[in-house]
Amino acid sequence: MDRHGRGPRLSVGTRRAVTCGRQEVTSPTLRATDRVHVKRIIGLLVIALLVFWVFVSPDSAANTVQDIGNLLRTGAESIIRFFTQLF
Repeated sequence: MDRHGRGPRLSVGTRRAVTCGRQEVTSPTLRATDRVHVKRIIGLLVIALLVFWVFVSPDSAANTVQDIGNLLRTGAESIIRFFTQLF
């Protein structure tokens, strides 16, 4: 906690004081709550892009989802086959 009762600060880079006339300017910092907001905004952007992709090119999106499903299924079958052969 700082002297104003706010949460801990996370540095974005090196914290350097720079003198600008008589006023001291420090590098920007990012609070832990700001990090959560950035993660939420990025997550919403990813979801919006996926929805846009489905609207613009539904065939391509469906094929990609099928390919991912096939990849996961093949991987699971390979792991099962490995442990079956092991025992």
